[in-house]
Amino acid sequence: MAINCYSGLMGTGKSYEVVSSVVVPAIVAGRRVVSNIAGLNNDAIRDYCAAKYRLEFDQLGCVVDVTDEQVGSLDFFPDKAASEGGDVTSIVRPGDLVAIDEAYKIWGKDEKIHRQHLVFFREHRHYIHPDTGVSCDLVIMTQDIGDLHRAIKAVVGNNFKTHKAKGIGLDNVYTITMWEGWKQHAKHIVKDWTKTYDSEIFPLYKSYAGTRQGKELNSDSRMNIFADGRMRIKIIAFVLIGLFILWRLGSWWWGKVHPEAEKPVAAAASVASLPAAPGAPGAVKPTAPSTNYSTEFRIAGSIASGGSSYVVLVGPAGVRLEPDAGFAGIGFAQSGAVDGHVVTRFSGAPAGSAAEGKK
Repeated sequence: MAINCYSGLMGTGKSYEVVSSVVVPAIVAGRRVVSNIAGLNNDAIRDYCAAKYRLEFDQLGCVVDVTDEQVGSLDFFPDKAASEGGDVTSIVRPGDLVAIDEAYKIWGKDEKIHRQHLVFFREHRHYIHPDTGVSCDLVIMTQDIGDLHRAIKAVVGNNFKTHKAKGIGLDNVYTITMWEGWKQHAKHIVKDWTKTYDSEIFPLYKSYAGTRQGKELNSDSRMNIFADGRMRIKIIAFVLIGLFILWRLGSWWWGKVHPEAEKPVAAAASVASLPAAPGAPGAVKPTAPSTNYSTEFRIAGSIASGGSSYVVLVGPAGVRLEPDAGFAGIGFAQSGAVDGHVVTRFSGAPAGSAAEGKK
């Protein structure tokens, strides 16, 4: 296969991604991994793979640690004789997975590269393990792919760039962008991923120099957009506006799906004015309601019984049930025809009529 390159600034997850997505699967597959990744621990990786994937140790591959000087030496990669089944005197053997960190130090654009290395860059898939039939793979890591020698950039099949989500306050989240070829242009993007760090991977290698695991602090709090109070207000306002828009769209959709609920109902009968005191000037009798509305019944509610639904009407004689099929609307907009008159929540005897009937 072609060479894969992983780039990204310090602490963005290059080494983590290679260890978790390249080295560990290779060990599980029984391959030999040659790498200069700092602190890559063969025993820890094998223990992790055996426990996680429930494999026997004799099924697992191994890690061979090398230095930058060894990687840059003439006998690091196998020669053509090794690809033809001859004796192997190099550090890398046919079928190995080679993972090189900070590759710009060895194969930078200003470095002179051994011809044997150039041959391996272009022909590494010809170096096949005699038993498994698996060919060599080469994975390189660097902060900027532009720092690599043009001879190696020309044979990069896919390149991945990692980015840590510090800007939004998510220190445990990183993103990966994959391009075809070495150029990192938008038109060449193949796929994007968003991942979270697995704490079980960090003990398998050293992401910091020294004897202890490092801790990163932001030198400028403005690196986190949530540290700005104005930005937090903008985000809250954006969320509220979005919820309001969704509510309005939901109301519009409900009206389209249930048009009967949106039908306007004629205004209820006018409530008569309270009668003035006897003999008071300007006293007038209540205005009679429209004859189209029932003066006896009004809607009090609804009930369901035996699989049927009824509208509850209240009148002078008591309670009356009518099938809800003859009514339209819901809530205060509900109305229907009973005995040739419209019955609503506001129909029935006008206020004050009962008092006059008693005089």
